[in-house]
Amino acid sequence: EINPNGVQIAEVQKAQQQKIKKIQDLKDKEVAQVRGYIVEMFEPRLYTACPECFHKVQSTEEGTRCEQHGFITSIEVPIINFIIDDGFSL
Repeated sequence: EINPNGVQIAEVQKAQQQKIKKIQDLKDKEVAQVRGYIVEMFEPRLYTACPECFHKVQSTEEGTRCEQHGFITSIEVPIINFIIDDGFSL
């Protein structure tokens, strides 16, 4: 569903202008740009997170707690999994 009612996305951090890289050349936790085609997309999932740091939170009898920010009002954060093909083979 595109732009569903009642769903708001927090500010997205933009990557600095980076050279476009091949997927096979990416390193773990590297910020880079890739260009390709989405060939398969899976059902989105949500996790309960802190609105400040976006880390996963724990629900307790007292309320929802973030390890870094204490008791908070949580938000739902989407996780979208997909397969992308950049046209280069391994």
